[in-house]
Amino acid sequence: MGDRGTGKSSTALYSALNRGQNINSKGTQKILYVTESKSVGKQLKKISNPYNKYNNIDFLTFFKLSKIIIDKYPLIFTSKFLSQRQINFYKFSEQFFQPKKIFVIKAEYLWQEIKFIIKGSSRAINKKNKSILSFAEYTALKKHSFFPENTVFKLVYNFAEQYQEWLESQKYWDELDLTRYLLNQLPDNYLGEYEAIYIDGIEQFTENQIRLLFKLLKVQSTEDYLPQLFLVGNQEISLFQKDYTWNGVKKLIIDSYHKSPQWPQIRTLMEPKEFIYSFNYTDTITKLSSTIANLIGKNLHHSSWLKSQQKPLIISEISEEFLTDKFS
Repeated sequence: MGDRGTGKSSTALYSALNRGQNINSKGTQKILYVTESKSVGKQLKKISNPYNKYNNIDFLTFFKLSKIIIDKYPLIFTSKFLSQRQINFYKFSEQFFQPKKIFVIKAEYLWQEIKFIIKGSSRAINKKNKSILSFAEYTALKKHSFFPENTVFKLVYNFAEQYQEWLESQKYWDELDLTRYLLNQLPDNYLGEYEAIYIDGIEQFTENQIRLLFKLLKVQSTEDYLPQLFLVGNQEISLFQKDYTWNGVKKLIIDSYHKSPQWPQIRTLMEPKEFIYSFNYTDTITKLSSTIANLIGKNLHHSSWLKSQQKPLIISEISEEFLTDKFS
């Protein structure tokens, strides 16, 4: 993890390319690289095309991936999730939030609160007849809220309930409904789709979305097997958003792999590695961001690569030998 411009995605992409060289060259084994936006995925795919000679890396958004899974297993899934009935943030704001004339909270905060906590929390997936947390469960997680501490959380929860009722009454759906459906429908003996999974921008995905992505990983039964997961996250500075993403990810890893023979090593590897050298900004700007972060309780000690001992390697092309040497 790290701030923007510290080389996280570049490192992940080179790792994926190297891994792609090492797995089955027949194309029967695949690597998944998930991004939050189409533009990022397209950019990474464009960079990788000259070097991904086996074409075994899928660059997909979560939504595109979900639709592929549904289409691949028609006996398990139905076609109930029609694209024209999907609700994104723009439609949420235009069709649900604005007609209610809500002035006490911002649409962006309410959308994030529903997405990541009230509806996207891993605790919500266990509800049989309800897609969101109870109010008691929600208030137990309010320390992770996107709202200030003096917010009337009952009001926020009421809006979340109204939103879910509106979705169901209009036969609309959002990505969290799709995620819940996939998690509930995948059979217990499901063996996964990918040899390795890269999640770029993990802070943009909910706990349930990450849980589904983990489920798509093919797990080997060998004693020395380690789950091939590569997680990339931005360490953003925000006054309201609490830093809980990595704790949620750790819990999912523990739930999934604590019985593995390699658990002691997995437990060590799941601790995030922080990239602290920025390749975008000068030392003055980088130190300013660290100072602001420290003032709001985030312990950052970042600096510009201009003042560091680590310098970027500038190359005109990447050979297969280079990838093998750097990542073997």
